[in-house]
Amino acid sequence: MKYTRGVEREIQDEQLKMSKEILSIPKASMLAILKDTLEAFETPDTGPFKISRDAVHVLHTVAEAAAVEALSLWNKSAIHGKRVTVQLKDIQHVRAMCHELSPGLLDLLRADAAKALRQCTGRGEDVD
Repeated sequence: MKYTRGVEREIQDEQLKMSKEILSIPKASMLAILKDTLEAFETPDTGPFKISRDAVHVLHTVAEAAAVEALSLWNKSAIHGKRVTVQLKDIQHVRAMCHELSPGLLDLLRADAAKALRQCTGRGEDVD
């Protein structure tokens, strides 16, 4: 797809901003989790799976966003219970609420993941 000079510049600026973003989960930890997960799916026929640097970055960004969202929901549940510390019952409460909302929530999470993928790759088209 061909872009105008202004749009190309905006895409480059966004990619630069994304590359400088600081993530809380260390890259080494994220890579270890991904390697362990990919090894679980290896078979003698397929051999080792490989994953690109861009894919690792996208998975890292989405995983961190999901963790932040979960912690935020748990914190809101604790505040609702007039506490400042997240407890197991807060996690269970949020899990129960999400289970009740699961059909709509799943669509929302898919849309958020697709948006994060577009932002990380700098592509304007939809990713399905």
